[in-house]
Amino acid sequence: MSIGLHSRRAAARTTLNWESEPGLFVEGTGSYTWRGNVTLNRDAYYDGERLVMSNEVAMPDVVDYTFRVGYWKHGLYLPVSFTRQITAGGHDIRRQDSPFVSNRMNFSRVDVVAAYYPKSPRFVFRAGVSHILGGRNVGKSSWRTKFYYFNPRPSQLDPSIKTRIGLPNFPSYVSGHSSFSAAAAAVLAHLFPGSASSFEAMRDEAAISRLYAAIHYRSDIEAGKDCGRRGGGYTVAFARQDGAD
Repeated sequence: MSIGLHSRRAAARTTLNWESEPGLFVEGTGSYTWRGNVTLNRDAYYDGERLVMSNEVAMPDVVDYTFRVGYWKHGLYLPVSFTRQITAGGHDIRRQDSPFVSNRMNFSRVDVVAAYYPKSPRFVFRAGVSHILGGRNVGKSSWRTKFYYFNPRPSQLDPSIKTRIGLPNFPSYVSGHSSFSAAAAAVLAHLFPGSASSFEAMRDEAAISRLYAAIHYRSDIEAGKDCGRRGGGYTVAFARQDGAD
């Protein structure tokens, strides 16, 4: 058992940008991500509609796009953007069941940002608000936190930092991998208390990998794990209400 999808991925992204002399701009970016099959440690699984007698799970591909308009001149950056992610297939998390690797993860989000970049590159003044218009099977708490604080990635503040993987196109704080891994570890430790230490070790390994990849700060990881532990704790508390424990 492991935390993570273990699916090989390949992605292509296109970005178009137009700017006018007064500082107005329009930008659009979109990507398509191909995902390889996942091998389970069991010989059959239920995909939401039928029993599949195989340990190979076909992963749905993912499409995401963002449209952004705004003003950027004299150090003032005022964008408004709409982002959508669509999973090309998969099923919803079933009621009273655990998430599955091929569940669809869709969301639509609007972001408004006001930022000022003074001549000194050491300081940036930024404020923003994000609203998730809709979504299916996504972690709303970590995403709301990301777009509330809107912290830049390490390499965005220090260009000498080279990432080990592609730079995600959303804010740094908190770490989503850390949040999801901690939530999963909390729930799994409740279901299988004898393996709690193993789940916690996998949680920490998944979280620290984001630091090794140079796309997160330590504070992102620790806050993300705390967010996930709280979310997992709420899930366990809710599950206990039916008396099945």
